[in-house]
Amino acid sequence: MEFVTLIPLLLIMILFIAQFFVAGMAVVETEVTLRDTVRYAAEIGDEKKAKRWGLNRFDASGYYDMESLKVEIKDEEVIATARTRIEWLFTSAAPFHYRSKVKTPVID
Repeated sequence: MEFVTLIPLLLIMILFIAQFFVAGMAVVETEVTLRDTVRYAAEIGDEKKAKRWGLNRFDASGYYDMESLKVEIKDEEVIATARTRIEWLFTSAAPFHYRSKVKTPVID
């Protein structure tokens, strides 16, 4: 009789862990892409080229995707801002988003 309550709880825990894993992967991929994009922009000094490079570098999956990437160079500083959409794994609810911003000085 205990298995009747234990199996659904175990299933919910497994689904929660899987969703947490996908969200973690999306956050790590976003942060790595932002880091590499600001470094690239700081070296070449071209915002548009760095944005294209960053969007091509992002390794999207069926469960997360970078919605926007903005690269700005002003006051000898590169600023990159990204927004990543993360889908829910086992429901059709609206996706949630992760946003991040990274700054670095321009390399002369």
